Amino acid sequence: MDIIKIEENARREKVRFEKATKIKYSDYKVAMFYDEQTDQYFDDYDDMVESYENNLSEGEKINLPKYVYGCKEIKFKINIEHALESAIEDMYDDFDDIVNLTELHEFVNEWNKKQTASTYFQDNNTIIIFDK
Repeated sequence: MDIIKIEENARREKVRFEKATKIKYSDYKVAMFYDEQTDQYFDDYDDMVESYENNLSEGEKINLPKYVYGCKEIKFKINIEHALESAIEDMYDDFDDIVNLTELHEFVNEWNKKQTASTYFQDNNTIIIFDK
């Protein structure tokens, strides 16, 4: 990477850092955070430290980040409207023969409430400051 790109990336990171909400690690409540240096998600500070230690070359000193990015949690759920649109596209023109549509919506809504799986995405608006 040439010096101009490095400087531009550093400038963008500084602006993003300044705009973001800062939270101490001890106050952070989402289950995951994102480390840009390693391009990895972690659920715990100690796991991140272990990852850094495992990737050190012999004689190399550990260089932990002073901050990482928070994450947004996305819960697993079925979007019934999208599923219906997709299914209706495969039907004949003017299809409207859906029986018990209200019952389907109620069933899927209740089913979605029972789901426990989540995924996480980097939240550029949240910076986690390590206070360890």
